[in-house]
Amino acid sequence: MNTKQIVTGLARGVVKVAVAAIVIFLIYKYAVRFYDFGKNVFGAPAMEEGEGTEVTVAIVEGKSVKEIGRILQDKGLIKDARLFYFQELLSGEHGKLKPGIYTLNTNMTPKEIIQALAAGNEADLYGGGEDGDWGGSSPVGYDADDEPEDGDTNGEE
Repeated sequence: MNTKQIVTGLARGVVKVAVAAIVIFLIYKYAVRFYDFGKNVFGAPAMEEGEGTEVTVAIVEGKSVKEIGRILQDKGLIKDARLFYFQELLSGEHGKLKPGIYTLNTNMTPKEIIQALAAGNEADLYGGGEDGDWGGSSPVGYDADDEPEDGDTNGEE
């Protein structure tokens, strides 16, 4: 065996060890990420402990789960709208979220929020409060473009 063969053999060995170390590092890195993601999907905590803060949220018919997640994230009710999408997808309430006006609290877990949105709310999205007025501001998720015009049944007969 000459020196060139020994050096080549050692170089191949070093490359194999380096590739194996990189593969092991990547497996570990992504395993930790997926574990954290799964932990958050199935056991995400509330944004606040204790009494929390009540937040009124309006979910207009036709909003996707991703849009609802963004609304809830913007109001400080959930940490991550993308995570909320998977929480709803994997929950027993998948596809059951209903439009309505909800009073939610920052001490609610995402699971509790999903259950509340699936239970529904009898509030009229277009009428506002009892006097038909929102008190100067529209609830979250309500868009003036969603307001039905006179004679418009908004898709209902």
